[in-house]
Amino acid sequence: MHIAACYTYPVKGMTTHSKASLELRPGESVVGDRAFIFAFGNAEPSGSVGWVSKRHSVTMLNTPYLAWIESGWDPEARVLSVTVKGQTRSAEVDDQASRMELSDWMTDVVLGLPENPLRGRPEREPLRLLGNGEARFTDRGPTQISLGGLSSLADLSEKAGVD
Repeated sequence: MHIAACYTYPVKGMTTHSKASLELRPGESVVGDRAFIFAFGNAEPSGSVGWVSKRHSVTMLNTPYLAWIESGWDPEARVLSVTVKGQTRSAEVDDQASRMELSDWMTDVVLGLPENPLRGRPEREPLRLLGNGEARFTDRGPTQISLGGLSSLADLSEKAGVD
């Protein structure tokens, strides 16, 4: 098997980060991938890690411009950063006040986007930063791994009869 590239999404839905390698742990997803999510204020997290569905958070499903927002995660310093149009805000994820400041800023950012899930839905405000660097906010629960490749796409295209 040849792996051409490795990527993680520190915050679900934001820009990918190229990685030289990925760490997998038994029973878990890729370390550092989708480790954070901005949930709606009225979302009800479940499980020990506070997992929420993408339907209860800001994701590509409801916020297409989210892909233009960059995020970074420094697991040693335990700092999450988010960059929008050259402006970067960071949060020390173990400090509740710092998390709230980043959540409030992201609420304002999302409200300013042309398509967003907050407009006309005040019960969803403010957004809440969920995750501690260990949790995984994947589509089907906290242990899913997403794999994709050109050969997989070529096979699917052939089976579907499209180029």
